[in-house]
Amino acid sequence: MSDNLKDVIKSYYQSQSTNTDIYAKKSFKALNSFSLAALALAFCALIFFMRPVNYNTSIMKEIAYNHNKALEPEILSSELPLLQQRLVKLDFNIINSQKINSKNWQVIGARYCSIKGKIAAQIKLRNIKTNKTYTMYQAQLGKMPADSEYTSGNTTVKIWNEDGLLLGIAGPESLETL
Repeated sequence: MSDNLKDVIKSYYQSQSTNTDIYAKKSFKALNSFSLAALALAFCALIFFMRPVNYNTSIMKEIAYNHNKALEPEILSSELPLLQQRLVKLDFNIINSQKINSKNWQVIGARYCSIKGKIAAQIKLRNIKTNKTYTMYQAQLGKMPADSEYTSGNTTVKIWNEDGLLLGIAGPESLETL
């Protein structure tokens, strides 16, 4: 009888082993669901943090940053030809923009800066009507942005293309009338 009892007990426990298979399957499903949720969350974070920045906006943010540093001109002159002559590293000619009414502006001076890694002229201007200081930028970029305006805090930036150059102006107020 002891052999028969052993066989009955052995048979009973062997029939119970399928429960561990059920638990293993449930654990795998739970782990699989958790993995999919984590993967979806990681993908959403990647899209949010790695979204491309608009080319125009990145240029205008860089111009606003340079303007807000408020660096003094290295060359003091109110004459663009003299500034051009002294800014020898520029591989383009500084222009007198058609969009800026020169009667409303006084040139104070200029210095070098960079926009998108390219050398640029940073020209300090004073608005004669408001007596506020602005900064004009001129650079020769490979990819030219579209005309745009951007405001961040107290700084407004306007960019446009003229004679194959990127031109931008940054200042403390709206640039509706230049």
